[in-house]
Amino acid sequence: KYTVNPMYKSAMDYSEEFGCVGLPDGKHFSFVNAEGALVGSQWTKQPTPFSGGYAVVCGDSGKMTLVDTQFTAVTSEYDEVVGLFSDGYYIFREDGKYGASKLEGTGGTSAAYDRLYK
Repeated sequence: KYTVNPMYKSAMDYSEEFGCVGLPDGKHFSFVNAEGALVGSQWTKQPTPFSGGYAVVCGDSGKMTLVDTQFTAVTSEYDEVVGLFSDGYYIFREDGKYGASKLEGTGGTSAAYDRLYK
C-alpha cells in the first residue's frame, strides 16, 4: 500500500515530517506532509531536507533562502545558502564572497571572504 500514490517525478526521504518531491512538470520541487499532501511553495531546485527545523530552498529568481517548517523565509535571499552549521549560524554567498549570519539575535560577518568553513 502506498503512503503517497506515485505521481511525482522524484521523491526523497522524509525529514522532520516532510518529504521533498519533484513535481510532474519536471521543473519544480515541493514538499509533502505525512499524508502525502503538497505543502509549501514550489521551487526550481531541489530543496535540502529539513534539519533543525529549516530547509534551504531556491526560487525562480535563482536566489536561495532558509525556510522554517511553516515554509516562511527566515533569511534574506542570497546567491547561495549553505545551511545551518552550529548555534543558529548559516553560511551564505553573495557576489562571489562568503559570510555567516545568525538566524536569531546578532552575530556573523558580511560577505567578505573567499571561503568559509563550518
